[in-house]
Amino acid sequence: MLRPPLRWTERLAARYGDTFQVRLLGPSYQADHSWRALLPRTIVVLSRPEHLRELFSRSRDEFLAGQAYEFLSWHVGDDAIMVLDGAAHRRERHELQAIVHHPGILDAYERATRDSLRRSFASWPDQGTLELQPGITRAVLDAGLRCIFGALSPAELTRLRELAVQGAAANAVPTAITLLPWLRRAQGRYGGAGRVRRAIARFDEFVGQRLADPPVGGCMLDVFRTPATGSLSGEESRRIAQRIRLGMAGFWATGVAAVWLCYHVVRDPAAFERVREAALREDLSGTAYLDAACREALRLNLPFRGAFRRVARSTSLAGIALGEGTLILPHYGLTHRRPDLYPEPLRFRPERFLERSFAPEEFAPFGGGSRRCTGEQLALLQLRLLLTELVRAFELRPARPWRTVERRRAVMILPQDPLPAVLRRRKRPA
Repeated sequence: MLRPPLRWTERLAARYGDTFQVRLLGPSYQADHSWRALLPRTIVVLSRPEHLRELFSRSRDEFLAGQAYEFLSWHVGDDAIMVLDGAAHRRERHELQAIVHHPGILDAYERATRDSLRRSFASWPDQGTLELQPGITRAVLDAGLRCIFGALSPAELTRLRELAVQGAAANAVPTAITLLPWLRRAQGRYGGAGRVRRAIARFDEFVGQRLADPPVGGCMLDVFRTPATGSLSGEESRRIAQRIRLGMAGFWATGVAAVWLCYHVVRDPAAFERVREAALREDLSGTAYLDAACREALRLNLPFRGAFRRVARSTSLAGIALGEGTLILPHYGLTHRRPDLYPEPLRFRPERFLERSFAPEEFAPFGGGSRRCTGEQLALLQLRLLLTELVRAFELRPARPWRTVERRRAVMILPQDPLPAVLRRRKRPA
C-alpha cells in the first residue's frame, strides 16, 4: 500500500484474472499490538460486479472501511465518517445526508458554483496558451470554497486553496506522512508533517472565525451550523470544521476528476463539438449528454483506485477464505474497463450511458452500499457545470499531443502532462 506502481493491479489482473490476492506492506492497526508502522498485509483485489455487489451488501458489519482507514484518525479525528463503522457511521452519515439534502441547498449550490466558475474563466486570457490542469483544479476548489463560505476576498480565496492542498484536505497529504507515525514525529514542526498540521489548524481557525460572524445566507456554512442556536461550543465548532475539511477533500477529488474530463473532451475534436452542441441546447437532452460525458470520464479515469475494507472476522467472499484483518480492495477501475460491460472500454464514448443504465456494482465511481459517497450528487453537478461553462466560454485544442502517462499526487491520480491548450474566448450572444 505504500506507493506501489500506478498500474500494478492492471498488470496483475492481466496475468492472474479479475480476482487475486497479493502480499504488500500496509499500515499497522491498533489490533496488531505492534510497534512497527508497516506490516505485511494480505490484500484481495476484486472487480467482478457480482463480487462487488456482495461486498457492498456486507460492508455494514463484516467488511469495514472505517477500520481500514484507522491510520487517518491523526488527521481527520477519530469521530470523522471515514474512520467510523457500525452505528456511529450510520449516525454520522445520516447527519451529512441531511446537510446535502437540506431544502434549497442544491439550487444554492448550483448558483454559487456557476457564478464562481464564470469568475474563474473570466480571469483566463482571451486567447493564447494555458495549462488546463492547474487552471481547472483552481477553478473547482475556488467554486467549492465559495459554496461553503459565501463571499471571499481574493486573498482569503488564495489562502484557503493553499491550505487545502497543503494538507487541510486529507487526500492531499503525502502518503508517507499519512502512514508513518515515526516520520511525522521525526519531521517535527518545520517538516512536511508540521506543514500539514499548521494547514489544518489555520483552516479550522478560519472556519471558527466565520462561525462567529452572523449568518450571511446562501452558503453551506449556514446549513452546517443548524440547528444550533446562539453561540456554538468549542466542540460544535470543531465538528463543523472537521466536516468542512471532509468537504474540501471531496472538492479536491472533484478537481482531479474535472482534469480528466477536460483531458478526454478537449483532446478529441469530435467529442468537444458534441459536448459543445449539448451545452448550447439548454434542454433535457443536452443536460443528459453532458451528464453522460462526466460519467464516461469517471469510468475511464477515477481520481483514485478504490476504497479498502478490512475483514472484521474470518469469513469468505468470492470463494476466497479471508482471515481477520485481511484487506479487500474493490478495484472500480478494473470493473469500469470490462469489455463485457463496456464494449471498446478504452474509448471515450458518452453515448453508452444514454443507451443503457448500469447497476451500482457495474459503475461505482463513488463507491457502493453504506459507504457510497454522500457528496455524489454535488460532485456530478459541479462536473457538469464546469464542462458547460468551459465549452461555452472557449474554443480549446491541445497545444501539442498530450502524454497519457499518469502521476500520483498523494493518493490522487492525475495526468502527468499539465495539459497545455490553445484557447480562444467565444463571444457571448448579445
